[in-house]
Amino acid sequence: MSSAGRSCVYKWSPQTNIITIVAGRENYQGTTSEYLSSPEGIYVDGNSGTVYVADYVNNRIQKWEKDAHNGTTVAGLSTGEGGSDHESLSEPSSVWVDDETLVVYVADSANERIQRWLYNASMGDTIAGGSENVWLSMPDDVRLSATLTIPVAKHSNEKFPVLLEYKPYRKDDNSFNADQSNIFYLARRGFIVAKVDIRGTGSSEGVLIEREYTTQELDDCENVIKQLADYPHSNGRVGMFGLSWSAFNSLMMATLRRPPSLRAIFAAHASDDLYKNDIHYPDGIMHLDHYIVSIDHANALPATPNYVMNEQWIKERFTRRPWADIYLEHQLDDSFWRKHSIKYVYANLTLPTYLIGGLYDPYKDTAINIYEHAHQISPKIKVVVGPFIHAMPDNVNRNPGPGFDSNAEMVRWFNHWLKDDNENSDILNEPDITLFIRTSLTTGTYRYESQWPIHRRRTRRMYMTNDRMLTERIPSHVDGKRNNSNVDILEYRPWIGFESGLWLGGLTGNQQSYDEHSLVYQSDPINETIEIIGFVNVSLQVSTIAPMAHWIVRLEDVDNNAQVWLVTTGALNGAQRQTPSAPLEPNHMYTITFRLHFTTWTFFNGHSIRVAISNAMFPTYWPSAFAMNTSLFLNSSATFIDLPVILPLSSTSPSPSFTQQQVSSTDIFPELFSAENVWLSMPDGVRLSATLTIPVAKHSNEKFSVLREYKPYRKDDNSFNADQSNIFYLARRGFIVAKVDIRGTGSSEGVLIEREYTTQELDDCEHVIKQLADYSHSNGRVGMFGLSWSAFNSLMMVTLRRPPALRAIFAAHASDDLYKNDIHYPDGIMHLDHYIVSIDHANALPATPNYVMNEQWIKERFTRRPWADIYLEHQLDDSFWRKHSIKYAYANLTLPTYLIGGLYDPYKDTAINIYEHAHQISPKIKVVVGPFVHAMPDNVNRNPDPGFDSSAEMVRWFNYWLKDDNGNSDILNEPNITLFIRTSLTTGTYRYEPQWPIPRQRTRRMYMTNDRMLTEQIPVPVEGRRNNRNVDILEYRPWIGFENGLWPGGLTGNQQSYDEHSLVCQSDPINETFEIIGFVNMTLQVSVTAPMAHWIVRLEDVDNNGQVWLVTTGALNGAQRQTPSAPLEPNHTYTITFWLHFTTWTFFTSHSIRVAISNAMFPTYWPSQFVMNTSLFLNSSATFIDLPVILPLSSISPPPSFTQQQVSSTDIFPELFSAGKPRIYEKHETNLSTTITFERTNMNFCLVIYSCRLYWHGTSVVHI
Repeated sequence: MSSAGRSCVYKWSPQTNIITIVAGRENYQGTTSEYLSSPEGIYVDGNSGTVYVADYVNNRIQKWEKDAHNGTTVAGLSTGEGGSDHESLSEPSSVWVDDETLVVYVADSANERIQRWLYNASMGDTIAGGSENVWLSMPDDVRLSATLTIPVAKHSNEKFPVLLEYKPYRKDDNSFNADQSNIFYLARRGFIVAKVDIRGTGSSEGVLIEREYTTQELDDCENVIKQLADYPHSNGRVGMFGLSWSAFNSLMMATLRRPPSLRAIFAAHASDDLYKNDIHYPDGIMHLDHYIVSIDHANALPATPNYVMNEQWIKERFTRRPWADIYLEHQLDDSFWRKHSIKYVYANLTLPTYLIGGLYDPYKDTAINIYEHAHQISPKIKVVVGPFIHAMPDNVNRNPGPGFDSNAEMVRWFNHWLKDDNENSDILNEPDITLFIRTSLTTGTYRYESQWPIHRRRTRRMYMTNDRMLTERIPSHVDGKRNNSNVDILEYRPWIGFESGLWLGGLTGNQQSYDEHSLVYQSDPINETIEIIGFVNVSLQVSTIAPMAHWIVRLEDVDNNAQVWLVTTGALNGAQRQTPSAPLEPNHMYTITFRLHFTTWTFFNGHSIRVAISNAMFPTYWPSAFAMNTSLFLNSSATFIDLPVILPLSSTSPSPSFTQQQVSSTDIFPELFSAENVWLSMPDGVRLSATLTIPVAKHSNEKFSVLREYKPYRKDDNSFNADQSNIFYLARRGFIVAKVDIRGTGSSEGVLIEREYTTQELDDCEHVIKQLADYSHSNGRVGMFGLSWSAFNSLMMVTLRRPPALRAIFAAHASDDLYKNDIHYPDGIMHLDHYIVSIDHANALPATPNYVMNEQWIKERFTRRPWADIYLEHQLDDSFWRKHSIKYAYANLTLPTYLIGGLYDPYKDTAINIYEHAHQISPKIKVVVGPFVHAMPDNVNRNPDPGFDSSAEMVRWFNYWLKDDNGNSDILNEPNITLFIRTSLTTGTYRYEPQWPIPRQRTRRMYMTNDRMLTEQIPVPVEGRRNNRNVDILEYRPWIGFENGLWPGGLTGNQQSYDEHSLVCQSDPINETFEIIGFVNMTLQVSVTAPMAHWIVRLEDVDNNGQVWLVTTGALNGAQRQTPSAPLEPNHTYTITFWLHFTTWTFFTSHSIRVAISNAMFPTYWPSQFVMNTSLFLNSSATFIDLPVILPLSSISPPPSFTQQQVSSTDIFPELFSAGKPRIYEKHETNLSTTITFERTNMNFCLVIYSCRLYWHGTSVVHI
C-alpha cells in the first residue's frame, strides 16, 4: 500500500501481521533516489517482488527492487522535474507494468494522457489523451509544426472533431502560457485541439511568409485542414477558431477557400476590410504602433525548441523585407488589400459562423457588417458584441465590462456543427444577435436582437450651430454662404488625441482635455433617456488650406458631473472623400460624409450629447504633414449628425442565458477573499495606489496581519499575472496582501522617483506602513516581503528606518552593497543590460487603469533624467551608493529577517554577509541559499535545481511573528542556516548548518605553477624574479565571456571555449571527494601595460568527460585595488586580493580543479577600452587560491523538512510552461564574422534571445 502522507510504500504480510517499508523513507520527502514524495498508485511484480511507484509530486515512476534502499527511475525525469514533453511526466497517479516485456504504462494526470514507456526507454509514447507534436508536410516539402491535444477515448473506435488555431505567434514559447487553459478546456470536452505555427514562424519550417494573410498562408491552411481531417483520431470534421490573426484567417478560409472538411468557425475580433478596418490604415489613415515593430522582431527569432542560429536560420527568417516597409509602400486601398478582404466576398460565407466583437476593440464593426451582408446566405451566423477589448469575453483581467464563459459558448457551437450528437440544437433556436447595451463605460445589459437592422431604429438628426450648440431644430442660417457667423475655424494641432488611446481599441478616459483643442457642439441637457445602437452617420461641410487633412469626429456623453465620456469615434482621410483618391484643393468647399464606428450607448435624462471635431488623434491616426487651419460651415443641409435611436421594447426580456455563464470554479482558482484598490495619501498630497487582498473574516471582529510588497513594476499590468498565485496563497492563509506602486510608477500619482531606492521612496514607505497598520481590517502588524527591488527596500526599512508597525521581513535576492553587489557596478565594474534600458521605458508608461496621456503625464513621467545617465555619472563607490547600502548599518538589523539567496543569482553573497554581521543583534535571522536564479524557490519553471514551497515557508515565518497564535514556534527551533550543497549544476542536497563560519571549515591553499598546474605543493623556484619561466602573459580579448551569461546570475554551460582565451591552471585528478562552502579567496601578483584593467577569476570543476563546469567567479577592477581608487601604473607589479562569490560545491574523486583567469567577461562586465597584455607572476607567496573546504559530518541527517515541501496542485495556476530554463550558448562562424548567441528567460518569464555579432580584422574586434 502507498502512503502519500508518509511518502513511502508499505508491505503488509497477513501471515505475520508485520508491516515493512519497501520504498521510500517514512515521513521524509525528497527528489533523490532514496526518497518518494506523495506516492500514489503502485504495481507489484508478483514474481520478483519489484514495486513500481507513481511518485506523484516528483513527476516520475520509480522501480524499487526487493530489499533495495534506492529506487530507479523508469519513466519521467529522475530529477523530479515535471513537464509535458515526451521525456517528462506531470503528477503521475497510476502505473501498470507488462511483466513479460517490462513496458510501463502511466496515467500522466496533469498532462491528461496515458503514456507507454518501453523497457530502458528515455522517453514515452502518448497512446491516449495528452498532446502530440506532429509535422504536417506541405506540397513543397516544407513541414509545419502542429501540437495536437487529444481527448482520452472511451472506446477504441471513438473519433473526435478537430479545432484548429493557425497563427504565427509561436505556440511553443510566446503563446504557450496563454493557450493552455483554452486547450485543456476544449480537449476535456471531446475535441482534438490543433495549434499550428504558420510557415517560417515558431516551430515551423520554411521561409517566413512575406506578410500577413498571404496566398501561401491560405494554401498551407487548406493542406493543414485536409491532414487534420485525415488524422487517425479525427472524425473528419474540422472547425477553426481564434482571436485576431487566427480569426482573420478563419474567415478567409470560410469565404475564399471553403475546404470540404471545414464545417464551422468561431472568430473573435476579426476584420472584413484589411485596409480601412485593420491596424495599418484604420479609416484610411496611416497608423504605426509597437505591433508593426515587434512582429518583425518576433519573426526573426529562431525555431523552437532548439533555437538553432545558423545559415539556414538567416536564410529563412532574415531574407524577407520588413513588413512595415511593405505596408508603407501600399498606402491606398487597392488590390494589395482587397485580395483577401472578405467584404468583397460576403456572398461566399456559406459556413456556420460565430462572431465575437468588442465595443473597445479596433474591429468592432466587423461582426455586424458580416451579419448584415451574409446572414441570408450562411446556414447560421451568430453575433455577440460586448464590452470587450482585444481579448476573449472570459478574460476578466482585461475586459472593462462583464464577460461570459466564451469557451463554453465555443463548445456549444462546435458540439452542434462538428459532432454526431446534435442535442445542443438550442443554439439554433436563439436569436442571432446578442448586444451589450452600455449604460456607462463599464456597465450595461446583454440583450437579444432578432433582426438587423433593428426594426425599432429611428434616425434622429442633430445640427451644429454657430453658438456651438447641438440641436434637433434646423438652425436659422440655412444660406450656406461663407460668413463669419456660419463658419468655425479649427487650428491644426497634430499632437492631440492621447486621451483616446494608442489605437482604436481600449477603454478611454475623460475626453475634456482633448475637447479643449477641438470644435465642440453640445446639446442642452436632454429630458428623456435615449438608447442608440449601430452606426452614427456624420455629414460635414468643410474646407482646408492644405492638400491633405483628416477629420476625426467623436460622439460623447456629458454627465451630470461634467465628465465627458467617449461613445464612439470615426474618421475620414480627406484625400479619400472620393474614388479614386485625390489631394484636397486648398480653400475649396467639400461636403464629406462618413460613419462612426459601431456602438451601443444609453444617454440618460439630464445628460448632454456632445460632438467633438478635430483634425488629429495621435497616435491612433498618423497626423497630416501640413500646417493648416480647417473651416467647418454650419449649413444645416450639409453639417449634421444622424443618431441611430432605438425605440424601447414593449416588455423587458431577461439577458441571454449564455451571457450569464461565468467560467466554472473548476477552471479558475477559488477566491476566499476580497480585493479593493485604495489610495494612500502622502504628506505632500500625492496618493500612492495600493491593491489590498483581504481574507474573508470568520467573525466580525477578526483582524489580519498585513504583508506588503512595495515596488515600481506596475502591479496592475506588468506584474499582475505573475503576482496572482502569490497573493491568493497568502490571502487564503489569513494575511491581507498589499501591493503598492512606488510614487510616480504604475497606478500611483506623483513625479517619478529620481532613481532606485531614494530617500523619497523610503519616506513614503514609512507612511504606507503606518496607514496599513491603521487599516480597519488590520491587526496593526505589518510584514514586508519580496524579491529583488522589494527585497532591497524591505532590508532598508528594517535597518535604516525601523517603523514601529513593521515586525518582520522575508527578502529574496537582495543586496547589502548597492555599488559592488548590484547590477550597475558588480565587483566595481560597469555593467549594462536590457534592464537599465527597459526600466526607463517602463517608467514612462502612463498610469493604469486609464493610461491617460496628457500634460500631467508628460510632466510627471518625462521630466526625470534617465536613470542610466545618472548611474553612469557615479562610477566610484561613494556616498551616492553608500547612503542606502545596508552593509554600513548591519548593527541596526534588530527585526526578524528571513533571507533567500540563490547560487545562480547575482546577489548570492548577501544572505551570508548579513547573517555573519548581524545574527547576534537580530532576534532571529534565517538564511536559505539554494539552487535558484533570480526567482523564488518555488519557481520550478526557472530554477535549474530542486526548490521548495517558499510561500509555505513565508507563511510559517509570518505566522509566528505577526499573529497572536504562535503555535508555529518550530521555526525558531531549527538551525538558522540552510544550504544546498551542489554535486553538479543541477543536483545536490539541502542541509542545515548551525553556525557561520562553519566550524568544520579548513582552508586548502593551491598554487599556480609555470607548467599551468594547480597544486598544493609550494612550487619552485620561489624567488619571484621576473623571468619568462615564472611569468604567464595574457593577451586582452574584450569580447570573451558570453559563456557566463548576460549578468552575474544564471545557469552556465561548459566553460571550455571561454577557457581557450584565458590563463588556465589545472590540478591532477584528485584522489578524494571533498566539499567547499563559502567564499574562495584569490591572491594574484600581476602587472599590465595599460592604466585600466580587470581581473576575472573562475573556479571550475573538470569532470571525467572533460566537461568544464563553473563553480564560482569573482572579479576586481584594477583601479579599485586600493582606497581611494587610482589608475594602474603600466608595467608596475601589484599583489591583488579579492573574494570569489559565495558557493557550495562537491569535487568528486578523479575530477580536476581548475582556475581560469581572464581580463574580460562580456557582457557581464563592461570591458576596459585599452589594448593591453597582462602578466601573472607565479610567485607562491603572492599567487594562490584558498579553498574553504568543509570536513565531512560524522553522520548524515535528513534534509530540512521544509525544503522537501513542494507547492500543492491546489495552489498552482494551470500553467504548464516549461520553456523557462536557460538553455543554450551557440557560436556560428563564417569567414567574415562570429555570431555568439546566449539564451535566457527574463524576469517577466518571457523568452529572450540575445545575439552579438563580432566582425574581425586580424585579431582585433572592430565592432560589437
